[in-house]
Amino acid sequence: MPLPVIVVLDNVRSLYNTGAFFRTADACGLERLLLCVFGHEVEGVSASIAGEIATHVRIPMMGDKRSLNVATAGGVVLFEVLRRRLEMDGTSC
Repeated sequence: MPLPVIVVLDNVRSLYNTGAFFRTADACGLERLLLCVFGHEVEGVSASIAGEIATHVRIPMMGDKRSLNVATAGGVVLFEVLRRRLEMDGTSC
């Protein structure tokens, strides 16, 4: 069953990151309903879009680094969406 998710990449310019999102979305079986917005690795999500977002998510970081590559962060978030969906359906990863 496809996941009801739309992914928006705001100011993500790297074709490698964009391609990684396509592969991750395919691996998660994404569809449309939930909107996940990912921003530029340095600048984040633009202010005009950030003001429209109801829920902001942060990935906990335990080491000295305080950020992830946007495609890596997308993989973490999308697979967490998948894990929760499978859990709700009574299925395991």
